[in-house]
Amino acid sequence: MKIIIAFFSLLAFFLTNLQAQTRYIDEVFSTVDTTADITYGANIDVITGMPTNLNLKLDLYEPAGDTAAERPVVIVVHGGSFLPVPINGYCTGTKTDSQIVVLCTELAKYGYVVAAIDYRMGWNPVSGDQNTRTGTYLNAFYRVVQDIRNAVRFFKWSYDNGNPYSIANDKFSVIGEGSGAFCAVAAGCLDSYDEISLAKFINPSTTQSYIDTSLSGNSYGTQARPLNIANYPTYSSDLSFIGNLGGVAGDSTWIEAGEPPMASIHCPYDPFRPYSFGAVIVQVTGDFLINVSGSYDIQRISNTLGNNDVYINAGFNDPITQIANSRNNGRDGLFPMPRSGVEFAPWQWWDTTCINNSNSIITNPDMSKTKALAYIDTIIWYLTPRMAMSNGLISQAGFDELSNEKIISVFPNPASNFIHIDVIQGNQQMQAIEIIDISGRIVYAEKTNATSRDINLNAIPKGIYILEITLDNTKVLKKLVIE
Repeated sequence: MKIIIAFFSLLAFFLTNLQAQTRYIDEVFSTVDTTADITYGANIDVITGMPTNLNLKLDLYEPAGDTAAERPVVIVVHGGSFLPVPINGYCTGTKTDSQIVVLCTELAKYGYVVAAIDYRMGWNPVSGDQNTRTGTYLNAFYRVVQDIRNAVRFFKWSYDNGNPYSIANDKFSVIGEGSGAFCAVAAGCLDSYDEISLAKFINPSTTQSYIDTSLSGNSYGTQARPLNIANYPTYSSDLSFIGNLGGVAGDSTWIEAGEPPMASIHCPYDPFRPYSFGAVIVQVTGDFLINVSGSYDIQRISNTLGNNDVYINAGFNDPITQIANSRNNGRDGLFPMPRSGVEFAPWQWWDTTCINNSNSIITNPDMSKTKALAYIDTIIWYLTPRMAMSNGLISQAGFDELSNEKIISVFPNPASNFIHIDVIQGNQQMQAIEIIDISGRIVYAEKTNATSRDINLNAIPKGIYILEITLDNTKVLKKLVIE
């Protein structure tokens, strides 16, 4: 993918030498094999009101030409408010959404086996009755959590039945976006009936939980009930990492010590799913659903409990981490992405002929493929090293030896009028220099053939930039501050 993002690649930070790349934190494969609509289970669908059987499908993305016998799995969960397109009022909400396809393809190029799953949908967002809205929403959420865990068990079952997908049966991550991220977070931490029996989950009309486990079974989906088929019930649904793109936790107490590491990316002004504590709002009506804890609180609690120590202790200090840390008030693993107005998913784009384009544009007013790809790059660069550490795919020792300073020197930085760039290691020459602003726009570019350069900055506004330097056989990316 062309690097156009407003933030900073982890690529140079992780180079062990000028030519080497590291699987799981670098793009090491150029092409991907895709298999569509693999059945990963069957369950009871209630979207029409009458329970019916539904085959659950996933699209599989694998690095082409890969010879590894056992590879970690990433399950990707799309958003869409638990309703199908176009009923949800948006142009997105399927496992083949543009951003889902790109995210899965890029992760496969990093060496992962990636599964974009569909899942059961259906609730009543337009009911005038609060209990109906909240109850049907929570049950839709609950079914998706069961389906995510079903997908994990499917792969573990496949491992014992010939391992056709060449997966490692103990390295599973889930990345969700929007309502899918709500479920991804729960797949890592919702583990008891008590957690859905808190006061906020009690229907005042019945004095029972909105989620009736006598109908739906446990949150793992391993109990046969009238509204749940138990798929692969003898297998575990254990996860090693959760990637949360704009999601929430149903309650802060759901997150307990010993649960999977989490990393979160969230637009702080998201009006529908709170950044910290607040209400989930029906996007099409503006009605209240339930109070939850957003990414800011998720990371605070998960960090305090030590769940994220595995990657926090790696001491990431690459430029993209520096950007995140300058915004997250010490919440390691949180990347706030401030956007104006009601925009909450800048990584999405779609065909503008979509019949619900007018609704979608409200929440992504400058939607474009270029912008979305930039944000997807940032998501991947931020999540992949944390995911790799959490799965035990890379070690702490590997980070201690890495430094861009051994390749390129840039001074002064921060700068005001000029910068001087020197190649100080590797006997290489610079081939190109670009300075990229926080919107992904290239504000300076030149071709060169030199080991040192002076660049005049007087025409470039103050701010934080990427300095991307192309050498003979690698690229170096650095944070540049112009004051």
